[in-house]
Amino acid sequence: FTGDPNKPLGDVTVAIAIQPGPVYRWGGVTWQGNRAMDSAALNALVPIPAGQPANGTLIAGAWLKVESEYGRRGYLDAQITPVPAYDEANQRVHYTVNISEGVQYRMGDLVITGLSVVAERKIREAWSIAPGATFDRVYFEDFLERGVKRAFADYVVHYQEIGRWLRTNPDARVVDVLLDFR
Repeated sequence: FTGDPNKPLGDVTVAIAIQPGPVYRWGGVTWQGNRAMDSAALNALVPIPAGQPANGTLIAGAWLKVESEYGRRGYLDAQITPVPAYDEANQRVHYTVNISEGVQYRMGDLVITGLSVVAERKIREAWSIAPGATFDRVYFEDFLERGVKRAFADYVVHYQEIGRWLRTNPDARVVDVLLDFR
């Protein structure tokens, strides 16, 4: 760069040469550490047929689906660690996915603040995970997105946002849901 360093720069054009490498094909996945879900169920969450190009976006989406499915089954602490292994000679990539499931959580308390007694009752009536039932993170997220609106369909409630927390107790294997309507 030339010019006065105390003055703003004008337009800067940067050219970066990209040399794409070889196209790798999907070589499959090996699951390790999975006890709550068998390998066939996990494979069904990976939408990539063997031999197809290894699409990074689809692969990343598959790991998110696996994590989401574990959350749906109450495994809120599940950690998915994919490790790729590249076969240079055959231009294939195979993944070994290590799963640390953690404990399976059950529904504890539903704690609601910031609402009138009537509005709180409507939320409690709309909430469908019974105490002691397997907690479902997907249901929790959907409830916040759509369930709250359905609960208040015939009732006027004024709030700007909903504070939301999952208070886990791994020793007791329960999770309390805390909703704060502000």
